[in-house]
Amino acid sequence: MKKMILYTAAAILLAGCAAGPAPAPSAAPVTEPAVTEASVSPQETVAPSAETKAAEITDASEPIDFSQPENWLYYGTDDTKPAQAFVITATVEYTPAGNVSIKNADTFRREQGFINRIKGMMEDRCSIYAPAYRQMTLDCYVNEKKSDYEAYAYKDISDAFRYWLDHAHQSGTPLILFGFSQGGDMAKKILEEYFSPDTDEAAALRRDLAGAYLLGTGMEKSWYDLHGNLHAAEGKDDTGVIISFDAETPEVHDSLILREGTEYVSINPLNWKTDSTRASKEENPGAVLTNAKGEIKMEEEHFCGGYLDDTPRHALKVDDLEYEKYANTIAYLPVGSYHAYDVTFFYKSIRQNVTDRIDALMKAR
Repeated sequence: MKKMILYTAAAILLAGCAAGPAPAPSAAPVTEPAVTEASVSPQETVAPSAETKAAEITDASEPIDFSQPENWLYYGTDDTKPAQAFVITATVEYTPAGNVSIKNADTFRREQGFINRIKGMMEDRCSIYAPAYRQMTLDCYVNEKKSDYEAYAYKDISDAFRYWLDHAHQSGTPLILFGFSQGGDMAKKILEEYFSPDTDEAAALRRDLAGAYLLGTGMEKSWYDLHGNLHAAEGKDDTGVIISFDAETPEVHDSLILREGTEYVSINPLNWKTDSTRASKEENPGAVLTNAKGEIKMEEEHFCGGYLDDTPRHALKVDDLEYEKYANTIAYLPVGSYHAYDVTFFYKSIRQNVTDRIDALMKAR
């Protein structure tokens, strides 16, 4: 069963006050796309091959109109749920360096397919909102124009969040902000722009925040020092906090996500501790692999343990797996990286934690 994760997950996971909800912009997007596994497999986890199709790149200056349903991957899945989730997809295209066009049907299906793979961690308690956006390709991460590509992508995410705030956000309803890899980087910028300021709107958003899950994203201590209104999670059910980690083997000392010499703030998603206390695999409720339609293809209890290292990087070290079975295939990340599995390995623990934080916030009110 564990080998199944290697050969499947490595091909599909990656390197993120209204009185009541408005209706979908005009009609809800299709929530059960008729797609094949291959057609929606994000590419960030696999090295390019001769068969890798280059993404359609755009530099169009016009903003995306988020009042149109076709520009959302999901726009509210069930408004009877007690919470809302704003979810940002990870990288789904590899090359060339640039921002992808969401008008390309394959890219749109890949973005929606990624949301389908992770929405099971939130959909029991949350109505899900997820915008399409002109995200960076993986090659942008080592390109000299990275900051320009990132700013271009973030403009779409900011516009989508603003639209959501004005038309769908339910003030007083628990909120989950969720992004993985590039999606986590984009969510980090959402926190900076919308949650950090000393404004009434930002204060209200902080009160509604059950948790911001920025998985596979480095959250520097210096960033928290700069944004004093935002705080890292310290346990399993504190609210208004940021949850972040990136997994790797004990031998790794540097990566594009957690740079050597920089201090990061992380939490262990198995025991919800911020020190180096090791969680055994018996504390892992289960790894889960889903397909592009969100269907569970594999699950295994007690899959792996892990601990936060006691260096400033505070990486999540997974030391009880045979690395060769889950070897990194993401270009630009080192041998020993488990970045592609940050969701898969800890799926059930994260799913339970979303519930715990929503319940804790509701109980406190």
